[in-house]
Amino acid sequence: MTLSELKETAEYVRSCIENNPERRMDICEEYIQRNEKRPFPCLFLNIGPDPAERKPLHTDDSGKSAEERLRDNLMSMLAPMRLNNPIAPYVVVGVGPGSLIPSFGAELDPALDYTPRGHKTADEIIAAGVPDPEKSGMMPRFLEDIDAIIAYTPEFFKIEKPDMQGPFNIAHAVLGDDAFILPYTEPEKFRDVMRIITEFYIRADSLFQERIGKQRRIAFPRHRNILAECSCNLVSEDFYLEFVLEHDLEICKHYGETSIHPCSGPHVFYETIRNLPDVIYTEAGEMLAPMTAGCIKVEDALKEIGGRPIVLNIGQELPHSGEFEFIRKDFDLAKTNNRLLFGYTSGRFREKDIPQVLDLHKRLDDYWAESIYGQKENGPFSVKK
Repeated sequence: MTLSELKETAEYVRSCIENNPERRMDICEEYIQRNEKRPFPCLFLNIGPDPAERKPLHTDDSGKSAEERLRDNLMSMLAPMRLNNPIAPYVVVGVGPGSLIPSFGAELDPALDYTPRGHKTADEIIAAGVPDPEKSGMMPRFLEDIDAIIAYTPEFFKIEKPDMQGPFNIAHAVLGDDAFILPYTEPEKFRDVMRIITEFYIRADSLFQERIGKQRRIAFPRHRNILAECSCNLVSEDFYLEFVLEHDLEICKHYGETSIHPCSGPHVFYETIRNLPDVIYTEAGEMLAPMTAGCIKVEDALKEIGGRPIVLNIGQELPHSGEFEFIRKDFDLAKTNNRLLFGYTSGRFREKDIPQVLDLHKRLDDYWAESIYGQKENGPFSVKK
């Protein structure tokens, strides 16, 4: 692949994004940050995975060059368009939730969606100390990818750093079940592990932000300072407060403003929003299948947020009938709240049902334009920037 071919790919993707302003998540996010009503919902409406055809979220690209990975990442940015879902000029670096795990000595399996292959002991982590944020694990690859984006694409494209998860998520991935046992059997050893993880997390984030640079950083908070708390859904509120909170507070001090991914759990939602300072983004919504810790309802989340300027990303699984009415009810919340995002997954629809999904999407877009924004656009779409 030549340099000119890569730049041609970047220009093609740029033109596709610019020609679909009503699908641009970055413009939607600008409206939210100004606390203004937006003319389009930026609705994610996804098809649930077919269990018989389950595919990894990430392909094995371990043998590719940074330029080849960049080409693939650029083209993948357009994939949501097949369902009329939002797109944005954000190039994502990393291999998903496992991105930082190799820095602590645990291997990832590229063939299994870059999930951990085996675990490390607390003694091994403590003996190794804080990993080098420039040289450990997959960090050199991520920094190379950032440099390639800056070198081969215009500033139109912003860079989303790797998925950094959060200290306890990382501890769970690296230690395995010991992450739940050590706090009670050897609390000081567990605290040492969490301190090492937290220090590395902060140093790695600082390095990413410096390497990305001011011109390429994404302004919207959830892309640059999100703290994922998935594994906290497997422990109690008391566990979180005693063993995890102090380390999250260090992350928040580093970030200044913090976004939270509570991974649906009600107690995780409440404990983070009540105990962490300067939370400016969080998530809520219900799933049809039973969740370990249950799900935080949208109305309960909004009640807890009150009048605070916190963005709420509503993510829900759709019922097997009445999908339009279900989403319309959430849309109606935007009549008095400009800081809402909307994402839904349907377990009923499959690939053969894409025409139905597109029709549902259009009906909901029209409802938003007429009932939420207050007018239906005629002719070329235009937005205020």
